[in-house]
Amino acid sequence: MEITIRRVRPDEMGLLCELDVKIFGDEDAFDTPDLWEGLEAFFIVVDGLIVGSIALRHNTDVAESYESDYVDLPGSLYIVSTGILPEWQGRGIGSKIKAWQIEYAQTSGSVRIVTNARTSNLRSIKLNRKFGLQIIRSIPGWYGDEDTTVLERKF
Repeated sequence: MEITIRRVRPDEMGLLCELDVKIFGDEDAFDTPDLWEGLEAFFIVVDGLIVGSIALRHNTDVAESYESDYVDLPGSLYIVSTGILPEWQGRGIGSKIKAWQIEYAQTSGSVRIVTNARTSNLRSIKLNRKFGLQIIRSIPGWYGDEDTTVLERKF
């Protein structure tokens, strides 16, 4: 299985939004191009097929609520979103992507990565912890009816 990461081109924003809906559903997806503004967007490609996406934001921390703007934090790379189509999950792709994210953060000069996940998304939390991210807080109601768990790793 060949896994590559490539930047999303401006003419692919429609495809990116459609993919995000397939991964996260209507409620959590970044389903319009304006939601991707200010983010570095990448496709996850496996054997030539686009199977997921990554959204990153440099010099940023997780906001205190879903309605808040991003929080500036020099040296921090916020992994805003990582998604893999359900039919491609459970094949080790997530581990390879997490390793790529850590390497990307380090080579881009970040001294910290931070991400968040639904508190019920135990697979995501477990994967992040496997790569040295520690739970640092929970934010009530981030997903409306559910809290989010915030994790970080310092370099």
